[in-house]
Amino acid sequence: MNKIRRTCLLIATLCISTLASAIGSKTIQSVNSTQLYPLYFPGQLSSIKASGTVDYRNYNDQDLVYGLDYVVMKYEFPRFSYVELEEGETLPCGCYLVQFVDNLDNIAVQMKFTGAKDTTWVAPTEQCPYVLAGNTSLTRQTIPGYFLRYNTESLRFELQKDDIVNGLEAYIATNSTYPVTQIAVGPIPTALKRVYADDGTSLSVKPTAGGAIFHSASETSLPIYNASGQLVKMAYLDKGATTIDLPRGLYVAGGVKFSVR
Repeated sequence: MNKIRRTCLLIATLCISTLASAIGSKTIQSVNSTQLYPLYFPGQLSSIKASGTVDYRNYNDQDLVYGLDYVVMKYEFPRFSYVELEEGETLPCGCYLVQFVDNLDNIAVQMKFTGAKDTTWVAPTEQCPYVLAGNTSLTRQTIPGYFLRYNTESLRFELQKDDIVNGLEAYIATNSTYPVTQIAVGPIPTALKRVYADDGTSLSVKPTAGGAIFHSASETSLPIYNASGQLVKMAYLDKGATTIDLPRGLYVAGGVKFSVR
């Protein structure tokens, strides 16, 4: 597996890039937290802002925080994985799956990009027959041949041929003679949960294999209970991301249920 990854990285390094000024923004009019948004970022993500009303709270071009309000995943054949950012880091140009926290449903989100527009094309190879690619145009384009497009109902990438993708939409390109009919994003939960500590601190919980990652707006503590209401662990959280080890099962934290596989 490591050999395949090294080969993929080498191929990506050898690809030809075209640089131009980055386009301005991408807007999602009504966020659905159970969905993933496969997007091509034409430049560095300079800001992501929300507008609307959720949970009796008004958002007016309010900055969203990575980990707390949204996360992204990247695809490195053959699996998807979450991108972990250090404080102050930003997301560079590329193709991602964007996921929003559950209490942002139906709100409008605008992403703005700056810097150079990178139109690098990393072609599928024998070692990497499926790659996450993107429509670099603002307008809808027809993708010739076979590719896999994300289906918001099945929550999978499904095989298409000579079909249309939206502007800045990401899809899975392939050079396989007999491509698979679908590619699942899992085992990744379909909802990023918002929870609150007893002192009111905003948190998000992202279950992972063998535990959960909590992202906190500030230092706080959070009791974690099992499905029977018994205290399992008192989690002491730093500002930012903290990983808590938990056995497989159903848990409750901040009044919200989440499962660990």
